[in-house]
Amino acid sequence: MRSTRSRQVLTAALALVAPALVLSSSCTKEEAAAPPPPPAQTTAPAPAAPPPPPAETKVAPSTPPAAAPGGGSASISGEVKLEGTPPQMQPLKRGVDPVCAKKPMNDEQVLSRDGKLENVVVWVSEGAPAAGSPPAAPAKLEQIDCMYRPRVQAVQDGQMLEVHNGDKTLHNVRAVRGTKSLFNKAQVPGGPKITETARAGEVMQFKCDVHPWMKAFAVVVPHSYSDVTNESGRFNIKDLPPGKYTVTAWHELFGTKKSEVTIQEGKASPILFVYNVQDRE
Repeated sequence: MRSTRSRQVLTAALALVAPALVLSSSCTKEEAAAPPPPPAQTTAPAPAAPPPPPAETKVAPSTPPAAAPGGGSASISGEVKLEGTPPQMQPLKRGVDPVCAKKPMNDEQVLSRDGKLENVVVWVSEGAPAAGSPPAAPAKLEQIDCMYRPRVQAVQDGQMLEVHNGDKTLHNVRAVRGTKSLFNKAQVPGGPKITETARAGEVMQFKCDVHPWMKAFAVVVPHSYSDVTNESGRFNIKDLPPGKYTVTAWHELFGTKKSEVTIQEGKASPILFVYNVQDRE
């Protein structure tokens, strides 16, 4: 009887437990069958933008140097020699004016040392490029120690010429061309400058009627291609284009000489003028 009771209790317990086991198994199967959730999508970082191309470096075309009046880089350089024994320059008689007499001076007509001749104007007389405007700066002629300075110069046609009295005495500036008088003006100490326009023609000579030893010369040329020899007899005419030229030299006592020369771009072409002490203007 007790055994039968026990079996009934066991049977009832199993009846209660069985549905739970079935339910548990079912849940487990469902969970196993469910696919695993997909892995969280990892958004790859956007690729870094490529660096911008380097800015294009534009090389501006080189600006050529300002062209010289003739647009060239050739030059004519040389010297002027003097053959023979130069004349002895004598002391000037300046006692007529006490201001001038304070400083003894010699004549300066011929200045030569070691066979080289100073104060020779050299210029291109044929073949030069077209002339540009005359320089804005005036050519200057000073009166210092009762002497004209410079004694010799080249002036461009149309250029202004200023004459200044730097002495403490009266001067009279008389400009002549051959036998023709160009102007004749007195200039007191500290007075205003005399201003005139240089025009092409024969060599201009400047005198002073108060002091007869005072002399100066200006060769008026049509362009800027000129120079005056220094104490070593040297000259240099720059900024010429290549080509063939006639070059003229002038000295107040020994006169005029000419020579032809062909020059090349970027080069200095030498030229030599030779005077003899017997030559005369």
